[in-house]
Amino acid sequence: MAQAHRGMCFEGLESKRLLAGDIVVGAVNGNLFVDGDAAGNQVAIHSADAPGRFRIQGLPDLAGNVTTVNGSTDPLFVDGIDGNVFIGLGGGDDVLRVPQARFGGGVFVRTGPGDDAVLLGAMPSDEFT
Repeated sequence: MAQAHRGMCFEGLESKRLLAGDIVVGAVNGNLFVDGDAAGNQVAIHSADAPGRFRIQGLPDLAGNVTTVNGSTDPLFVDGIDGNVFIGLGGGDDVLRVPQARFGGGVFVRTGPGDDAVLLGAMPSDEFT
């Protein structure tokens, strides 16, 4: 009696790519609120072309995943900010860049769990296009 042999084969798994996080931005009574989620977020905040106007832009991480701002990869412009700025980065390994911005009030940054970096001051502008 012959024995049947079962051959083993392995099927390749689909590649998984970690998605970048999302930043939620809102304005209330002249104050700007920027809140990150539990994923790693990369975000830049710039003064725009008028007083009280800011551009908030998600940036790519080392793997090329771009943080979204209010669900979009497009920069978000917010007007009428003459009060405080409250930034909560949330969990994950986050990077906040504020290369050139003028705020009418205080700036409060709360980092979360993870390796976070907060970079303030002038940086090459071509880095954020």
